[in-house]
Amino acid sequence: MSIHAASARVFVGRAEELMAAVDPEFLDLLGWSPDRSVLTFPIGHPLLGMPLCRVVECGCVAYSTSGLCRNCEKRWKSADGAFEVFVAAPRPVRRRNGVEDCAVGGCSRPWVTRTRQLCSAHQYQRVKMNLDLPEFLRHPAVYPLPSFGTCEVAACDRQRSGKVSAYCLQHTQRRTRMIKEGTFPGDEAFRRAMRAVSKFVDVNLRGLAPLVVAEVIYGLQERIRGGTKTPPWHLRPVCELARTRQVSTLDELDPASLCRRRQALLNALTTASRRLGMTPESERHKDVWDAAAFGRSGSLNFTGVRQPWLREAVKAAVCDELPRRRGVQARGQMQTHINAFVKLSDSLHLQRDDRGTHPALLERQDIVNFSNRLAFLAEQGGSAPTRGSLSPGR
Repeated sequence: MSIHAASARVFVGRAEELMAAVDPEFLDLLGWSPDRSVLTFPIGHPLLGMPLCRVVECGCVAYSTSGLCRNCEKRWKSADGAFEVFVAAPRPVRRRNGVEDCAVGGCSRPWVTRTRQLCSAHQYQRVKMNLDLPEFLRHPAVYPLPSFGTCEVAACDRQRSGKVSAYCLQHTQRRTRMIKEGTFPGDEAFRRAMRAVSKFVDVNLRGLAPLVVAEVIYGLQERIRGGTKTPPWHLRPVCELARTRQVSTLDELDPASLCRRRQALLNALTTASRRLGMTPESERHKDVWDAAAFGRSGSLNFTGVRQPWLREAVKAAVCDELPRRRGVQARGQMQTHINAFVKLSDSLHLQRDDRGTHPALLERQDIVNFSNRLAFLAEQGGSAPTRGSLSPGR
């Protein structure tokens, strides 16, 4: 079975919930379809789009404040005359990337080069007939040829370059180069992990796990709703990393290989997906709370409390006390109280034979031991818990 058929978009479970929460108009805006699995960012959109270079017939993205792309910015620095004259003049002809179908009408095979505009079979036929391109296209002996099929790289939607190769021309060249360098991981891993040839307005989601696709689309929607600009070149490396690592969810990604801005984007995507359907009732049973469920920022961490009974008691006390707190420091104050009980938990774990797991066996001596430990920590430069009104089980 083709790797493309095996990776067809079937959303079930959590992925289905995330996709159900995506506005259909947002999917239409990005040109999404499960079969295509590519997000196309609209150029004119204020948050998803990007400005194009002001030079006539350039078509590249403008990164500078002058409204020029990098190459035109370099040309402008060495040019003479007014800026308006410079941008009105068409950009000189340059090499362009991209692959299109053969110029023979109806032929489904890709062209060899942009200058020849014919697939390899028709180019061989044209040379053998010794005709220029317009005459060749009108010749009655020229007829369209069927496609060899789609490139077997999961992320790629280009056509195969020939009958023998299972890949498009670009991935055939990459495979050959990796074999020479001794870095080829095998065809199966190559097909699953290799990225597609990028288009500057596209983010390719082919070859990603269904849950990762749903997390990216839903997270992007929530990010745009929050008014944060997200161009395709920020999202694309996150998706490429997920494809290379073959993760089943974005939570499995190690962001260390991403720059700080893309780490923030990855965190925003995972946070948005995690918060879908989140309620205070569901959050309070976890060991790490997302404080957004309680109208706060940040998180509350109970993992340092070792004993299950004490951890549940502290959770109940925090859940009862948190609505009574006001101000931006409320979450931090509650975490300070939790940290105080972490010290009590450590004391019970270190000084009792049962590690403090049986609350009915606790006695006055345990509090004495805890007080002595606090005095020791204070002497050693550690911090003692601050006094507050939080009391588990009150």
